[in-house]
Amino acid sequence: MLHKTPTFQPMGFSGCVQEVQNNILLKTIPVIIHGPTGDKEDLAFLDGGSTATLLDMQTARDVGIKGKAEPFCFSWTGGVFRLICRGKPTPKPTGESSHGRTAAEMSRT
Repeated sequence: MLHKTPTFQPMGFSGCVQEVQNNILLKTIPVIIHGPTGDKEDLAFLDGGSTATLLDMQTARDVGIKGKAEPFCFSWTGGVFRLICRGKPTPKPTGESSHGRTAAEMSRT
């Protein structure tokens, strides 16, 4: 024989590890949202996996940004989705600067 016969018989292993962490890291950056009726300082949440830019409806109202309500759908992994019927297209940054401000396209509130 090329290997030793074990001198004991393993009974098996089982275990459970529970770890609770309260530290969550979300990427945010400070932004100033410019609108027809004013400006608002806020934090923008950065989501590298997102395919849309979203703006809180109250924030849009605060700076006078308006749009027509159009339905849109959120979808996650595993086939989970949610249809939102109250969303409105609103401007989103394009990265092109105009008079020291970032130009905008359409996003959703």
